[in-house]
Amino acid sequence: MSEVNNFYGTDITVPNEFFETFENSDRGLIEKTTVENGWISENDIAIADKIVDDITNKGFDIAMKNLENEILSLNLGEEEFIKKNTFVNLLKIDNEENSSFLNKAHSKDLCYLCCLWAGIVLLLSLASLLSCVTWIMCGFAIYGVYTAIDYMFEQCER
Repeated sequence: MSEVNNFYGTDITVPNEFFETFENSDRGLIEKTTVENGWISENDIAIADKIVDDITNKGFDIAMKNLENEILSLNLGEEEFIKKNTFVNLLKIDNEENSSFLNKAHSKDLCYLCCLWAGIVLLLSLASLLSCVTWIMCGFAIYGVYTAIDYMFEQCER
């Protein structure tokens, strides 16, 4: 994190146990830890579940449209809206860079689905931990962190 913060002039802090939580892809542990630590809410877990369902049953493009509509319907404050928007943008970036992963529409492979869910919750949690003064720089910084953890999505494809 210090390298990303120094490069972008941000002050993003991520708890030490954050990345450890996602190392084993245990859904129960991830859900419990992220909610108990306040990284995301139960509503965010529901959003992650819906995204995975939509990606696997309807494809990435429809999943993103549904997600955008869901976020708009939540009537979020500006800071929360920006965090959710950052999350959507990270998913879209990942789709452009790893299109084979997020476009595995209609996949029923349990390992893939579990890994997809864990990756989505990771990105959602990361975006919700942001508290930057300048949101544009924060977005760049979070992308810097994201590229460092992109291996998680790559490992899902194996």
